[in-house]
Amino acid sequence: MDTTAIIPENELALARVLSEKQTREIIGISESTSERMKEVGDYPPATQLSERRIGYRLIDIIRWLDKRRRPDPFQKLGDVANRVVAAPAPQSDDVRDTMRKTQHEGARQL
Repeated sequence: MDTTAIIPENELALARVLSEKQTREIIGISESTSERMKEVGDYPPATQLSERRIGYRLIDIIRWLDKRRRPDPFQKLGDVANRVVAAPAPQSDDVRDTMRKTQHEGARQL
């Protein structure tokens, strides 16, 4: 049976179920850390595959990782642009006057 006829290929990849070891490798943690995280309920949701086997869907791991993301420490470009727009205009009406003054001061330093 061709599963791509039912589920698009990109979604099929996200539905892939990984083993415990593969999940730890993707997350980047040790076995003991994963056990501690499971005890406190801070781990991707498990999928019961059979009576004795569980796995972790890739999409659930990705969502879990996304929830744990820290805010971006770098300022967003929109914030900078808003400050530039809100800044007072130069004293001169003509930008060329500012450019000439800057060039003149640079030439004096030489």
